Amino acid sequence: PQQLAKLIYTGDSKSHLRKLRELLYAVELDRTLGKARVLNLYLSLAPWGGGECGAHAAASTYLGQAAHELDPFDAAWLASLLHNPDAELAQMARSGEPNRPRVRWVVDHLRPLARTKRQALLNAFDDWTPPPQAFDAARAVQGVRLAGTDAARPIAPAWLGVLNAAPARP
Repeated sequence: PQQLAKLIYTGDSKSHLRKLRELLYAVELDRTLGKARVLNLYLSLAPWGGGECGAHAAASTYLGQAAHELDPFDAAWLASLLHNPDAELAQMARSGEPNRPRVRWVVDHLRPLARTKRQALLNAFDDWTPPPQAFDAARAVQGVRLAGTDAARPIAPAWLGVLNAAPARP
């Protein structure tokens, strides 16, 4: 809930007041919406790198599929991007490889999969590689970063800025 509160209400400023507001919003979001709805909203709004927001947009851009059609490895790869999407995509563009340890960690922590099913996925993981479209998208994001053309482009949709603006206190 705290990440969703940050995306919707508080923004990226670095202050103790923002963290307190974020915590209060997170508690209220969790209380009123519940964990499943909070997760659904977060996945719909989260920045996935290259200006893409939401799992559906990321799945379409990076993998050429709808989010609900992804296989477990592609879904785990997208989830692995969430902690720092632009950096992960840039690393993939430079090295030509996804961050396999991170994707493996995501697969290993899939819940509520039974341990035997998770282990079977992990055993098959070494044969997995993202589709060519994922590499093309990673290179495109890296190219934009290198050119510096997106420095002023917001990561989140523009309408979130309206929600982030707090009225001035007297």
